[in-house]
Amino acid sequence: INRIIRSRSSKAIMITSRSKMRNRSIIAGILILICLAISFFTMFEEKRMFQDFTTWNSTTSSVVSADEEEEQHGAAGTRGGEDASTITTTGNGAEPVVTNAGIDDTSNSNHGCPNNLVFVQDKMLPMNITHTDKNRPIPRVVHFFVKSKCLPKDLAENVLQWKEQLVDHSVLIHDQNEIAQYLTKERSDSKLPFVAKAFHCAIQHEAILDLARLVWLHDHGGISVDIDHVPGESFLNGTLLDNKQLHFVIEDHESHPYPRFVATTPGHIAIFGSVLLTTATQYRQHVFNSTAYGDYTSMRNDIYRHAVKPFQGHDWNKTISFKAHVPNSLPIGIVHSKRSVGKMFIQTTITNKSSYGNQFSNDNGLKKCVDLTNDSNQIDVKALLDVSGGIEAAAAAAACPKDQIYMHNTFDPGSVNQAGRKVPKIIHMTSKNKCFTKKYSDNADLWKFEGYSFFMHDDVAVQRLVNSKAWPEFPLLKEALPCLNSGAMKADYWRYLATWEFGGIYTDMDNAPGYQFNNGSIIADDDDALFEVERGGFPSQYFYATSPHHPVTYFMMSATIERLIIMYRMNAPEITPQVTGPGACKVGIMSHIGGNGYPQRGKYKGCSNRNITMIGTGLTAKRKTYIKRSVIASGEDQAEMNQTHYASKEAKNGLASHSCLMEINRTIYR
Repeated sequence: INRIIRSRSSKAIMITSRSKMRNRSIIAGILILICLAISFFTMFEEKRMFQDFTTWNSTTSSVVSADEEEEQHGAAGTRGGEDASTITTTGNGAEPVVTNAGIDDTSNSNHGCPNNLVFVQDKMLPMNITHTDKNRPIPRVVHFFVKSKCLPKDLAENVLQWKEQLVDHSVLIHDQNEIAQYLTKERSDSKLPFVAKAFHCAIQHEAILDLARLVWLHDHGGISVDIDHVPGESFLNGTLLDNKQLHFVIEDHESHPYPRFVATTPGHIAIFGSVLLTTATQYRQHVFNSTAYGDYTSMRNDIYRHAVKPFQGHDWNKTISFKAHVPNSLPIGIVHSKRSVGKMFIQTTITNKSSYGNQFSNDNGLKKCVDLTNDSNQIDVKALLDVSGGIEAAAAAAACPKDQIYMHNTFDPGSVNQAGRKVPKIIHMTSKNKCFTKKYSDNADLWKFEGYSFFMHDDVAVQRLVNSKAWPEFPLLKEALPCLNSGAMKADYWRYLATWEFGGIYTDMDNAPGYQFNNGSIIADDDDALFEVERGGFPSQYFYATSPHHPVTYFMMSATIERLIIMYRMNAPEITPQVTGPGACKVGIMSHIGGNGYPQRGKYKGCSNRNITMIGTGLTAKRKTYIKRSVIASGEDQAEMNQTHYASKEAKNGLASHSCLMEINRTIYR
């Protein structure tokens, strides 16, 4: 019985084993079929990708029109050109590699370059390689900006290194002709409508370079590096930009960002701010004495520092800072290169630099921007009457309350365009409206000298002046308007613009002429501009006189726009004196004549040989010898005239706490 039981048990075990083996065979067969299917799919996909690359290469072998290229590569920030490299796949299905050097140095195809220079072409990859990585928002496109694609061999080899070492990146070289066409194109529906005006105002190499690369990066995203640099170890290891948290990256140098390298997604607020700041800083190209007040080149680092500072702080304990100040903003990375392993970039030496004219130039641009040599002293009388409201009818007074007086304009044709006189005999004042209490009305009447015109510009007139023309000399004039957070700021903004355009005398409405002002005769016919020495020793902003289109008013207006753009808090109207008031006036004086901003009594010659006359001393200002300041006590009658002091609590109500850059960004991108 035991033998029978053991025999039957053995047969059962054998049957069970055979069943398990059959099941395993079926599973193994299924797995083999799956593997074969995957293998066939991979081979098919590789073949399809290779065909795509081949088709792409054949279609880009000749130059295409700008419209076609915009349609094909607009989002990538690329454009037509002869392909410099052949894209192939490796035998094991790895990423595509560049098999051509990308330097065209043959005698028959050097595109007219001199014998000692090499023509360098673009390397453009399909967008599915450069723009579709979910773990990297910054496009894989490297932009170089050069005067010509005919480069010294040293620089051509630099470009080659970028092409070979960054296999999955497009590398584009933008020359001066392409830059000019791109920056001057119509942008009426663009987020940067001021770019064409900014380009005409960029005359120095650095200003053109900054504007070109920042606008290109704003529109298309990608990477911009100075062409005399090649990638270093810490850049090539893949940890710098392959980070889905980073949408804007810049390198720092000591305590400020370093402008040799920028990487960004399109439209990031930091690159938007950088475009604004490079435009706002362009006036420094004309400063009279760069050692006294920094010119554009010496102040370039501030462009990038101020663009980042409102949104990002430094964390010196990390290689890349991520300390965002603004909630919900796209992350900014500040790379502390001193903490990185290996160099980010290696700067190379150009052996035949003297034979390579690599400096951008824009000789014709300035003619479309500003003429600081115009000393004709002539003004457009019709424009003056139009923007000021002209000579109003007596019925206009009916708009005022019964206890207030309407301030009428007066015009004397002999007050303007006088032969031999530089400063027009025009008195300019501004107020929220033209209905005055008796105290203010009586004080304004003291300025109505014989032979002078008198204009009281209200808020409506101020806006008319701003909208009266395109103002090519001030590319950001209208963009900066949302940052004027008080009536005092608007008054400052307007006075510089009005005296730039029309010249004349500006005075605050609570000032009265002093006993030595002599009904305006203190201003001689050959005085080009005149300021009083303030109590603190700096030039007066509450009163001054200039000829039309005087460089000092250009500098004061430009400095005001620049200082507004870098204003970090909109809800701090108490900083008005520093941003648009005496601080901007002082910068204008320094830009024009140099010095430390405290010129003493005398006559000074500055930019374009235009002079400034300083009268008085700090002591005579205290004694009110020339100008009687604040003859009406602060706050007196202001409520009746619907005015508030810029530093009052009421003035802060409803003001945004963010920066001017953020305010402009919200306004333009709304």
